[in-house]
Amino acid sequence: MRDMRDSIHAMDDEFLINRFHVASEQSADDEWIQLLLGEILERELTIEEVWLGLRLH
Repeated sequence: MRDMRDSIHAMDDEFLINRFHVASEQSADDEWIQLLLGEILERELTIEEVWLGLRLH
């Protein structure tokens, strides 16, 4: 679990948002989605940044 958190923490914002969108659409792993979302919240990314990330992919 710690390795997953470290991996997520090392992602840049764009990659983090991309991974979140892919996971929320295709993954049944709620724990992974929650870790990604937790990092998004910790970085204080706005809903606009996350939404624009969705529209760009």
